[in-house]
Amino acid sequence: MKKIWIFILISFFINTAFALQDKTVTTVIERSPVPVVVNVSNQYWVETISICNTTPNSIPLNDIELDFNYSVPMPTNIWGQPWAAWRVASQQGTKVVLLGGAQFTLKPDPHCDYPLTIQFNAAPDLPAPTGPFVFLAAGITPPNDTGNLKISVPSAPEAGLSTPQVTVTGMGQTLNQNVNWGTNWELDNLTAGTYTITSSNVSNGTHSYQSAPVNVSVSAQQTVQASVKYTLVPPTTGNLTINIPTEPTAGLNNPQISVTGMGQTYNQMVKWGTQWKLTSLAEGSYNISSSSVSNGTSTYQAAPVNANVSSQETTQVTMVYTPSQLPMGYGNGTWVYDTTYDSNGRKTGTKPGLFAADINQYNTKAGVGHKITRIFSYGGDMEMSCKGSGGSSSTTPCTAENMHVYYQPQSTTAYFNAARDTSNPVEMYPTLDGVVGGPYLKTFNNLTQKEASIYADNVASLYCADDNVSGVSFDLEPFDIDQPGQAYFFAQIAKNFAGQHNGPNQEDPYHCVDAAHPHGRTFSVFTTASHVNSTFAKIFNQYGNGYVIDSLYDLGSNPGGVANSLSNYTKFVNAEVVRMKNNAKTYQVKYQFGIPASASVHEFETVNGQSSGVSQIDYLQAAINAINDNARNDPYYLGADIWAWHQMMIWSGKIFTPALPSSEILNYLASSL
Repeated sequence: MKKIWIFILISFFINTAFALQDKTVTTVIERSPVPVVVNVSNQYWVETISICNTTPNSIPLNDIELDFNYSVPMPTNIWGQPWAAWRVASQQGTKVVLLGGAQFTLKPDPHCDYPLTIQFNAAPDLPAPTGPFVFLAAGITPPNDTGNLKISVPSAPEAGLSTPQVTVTGMGQTLNQNVNWGTNWELDNLTAGTYTITSSNVSNGTHSYQSAPVNVSVSAQQTVQASVKYTLVPPTTGNLTINIPTEPTAGLNNPQISVTGMGQTYNQMVKWGTQWKLTSLAEGSYNISSSSVSNGTSTYQAAPVNANVSSQETTQVTMVYTPSQLPMGYGNGTWVYDTTYDSNGRKTGTKPGLFAADINQYNTKAGVGHKITRIFSYGGDMEMSCKGSGGSSSTTPCTAENMHVYYQPQSTTAYFNAARDTSNPVEMYPTLDGVVGGPYLKTFNNLTQKEASIYADNVASLYCADDNVSGVSFDLEPFDIDQPGQAYFFAQIAKNFAGQHNGPNQEDPYHCVDAAHPHGRTFSVFTTASHVNSTFAKIFNQYGNGYVIDSLYDLGSNPGGVANSLSNYTKFVNAEVVRMKNNAKTYQVKYQFGIPASASVHEFETVNGQSSGVSQIDYLQAAINAINDNARNDPYYLGADIWAWHQMMIWSGKIFTPALPSSEILNYLASSL
């Protein structure tokens, strides 16, 4: 979910990375390309392009230019450090040219500690700026030690091959580009020196081709030519036949089978009582998994199967489906934040169970199926002090001791106990959050399988120790299951929460399965429908204990603090609900929706006292209508979660209202949630 962040403007110390020039240069002279390292990241709806001077010489910034590609319209409100008065000089198609200038120099910075930054508002799910990035500066003598490189990619050796990605590395630069078969990639003004050209492996599903690295020397004032050569990877293949049994009970959807191994993933929907035959597989080990299947009443799942494929042989495996003991079912939830504030919006502390009486009162009047049965308390966060995260060295190995997980159980305990003795008990799902790519999870996406598994073990050890915890809701943003570190982490979370850390029928060292939770604990992630894919389904369905909470608030690309109009929000929310329902059906993924019963940073009534012109209940009713029209009867739909209960809703120094659901909204939800 989108969190409340209060940004503190950090003073910019000129004497660290940038030096004040003695006098202003007022004459614009020709700009020359300068080799730099460029990084792109998005946090808190802000896109940041960081430019690092890895050369041995300072770069004057009085007249500078950056060229790159951006597939959406470039915003005109641009800032960064130091202030360089960036402006959009042009955007032709995807090609963007920015011009700026500042009375500073960019000092040599080999470790990229003090980059020049360019920032602008952008939603996290928008396409990021891409290269080639070309940085030019005036006031320097154009180097006479640059040359050119022309790389030729041959015609495709056979039809259907993917487009090669060519990478050029050397002299402090790394350049990437997809180069079509039978064309050239021309790179101008490269610093003279040695470069290595590598090209990705390509395949058409039948044959694979590889290219050996090519080393070239670029000489000053000359153009050197290099060719990428592809050779066929010798086939050493076998076959795999997957047998699907007859339907164990009537009305089940067909299972989706996933086969992963030897660097490849294959997916296929297979009918009951048939076979899936895969031929010409590279010999080696493969993992075969199946989605869970349901007829709306019963759910079945199959344990993953490992198979070894040998050259010139056919390996047979059979999937075995058993009734699933899913630990989660239908239920509505809400997020609660027990932070307290004074009248000026300053934090004064926390009060566990701050809204427990309000939720119990709501449940007393809410009708069947409309009660709040799940509470997402704030649990804690995740922080790493290894592998370059948390201020550590990039060479610091990641261990159980420096991959930290925090949990504050007071709120979880307070809400659980407050509802326990009523006629409407609740299940507790503390939220565990973290900013992936931020200072403390900078290298989370790059964790190895061993490292990510250890981190997941730390989570299970801490959270499963609390009997009040039915599951954990992960708010790791930006969520991307296609990142190796995230995939490894959540695969181990699924395994641990199912009590399978040591395998079936083995001791569960973390007691995720116990008397209070005989089927284990569940886990969810807060994201949008676009992130639900086959990889997501394989991990979250493998043990039947994972699901997604799809945000129906903070939709669209407006900057935070700019409200969506009701008409735009209605379009956005209907599109998102339909997209989620379609993806859930494709991948058999369970899901919930988060709905804006109080202010988010894009759906609110007021910000700093200024009206948005839209009532909160209008946003909420648009979300409920979209659910009713498209997903209410979907067997994969698990319910709606109310955003949210705060004493004050503060984001980036702005105060939004309403901070919690109004009595009008609660009366509406009592029969409509």
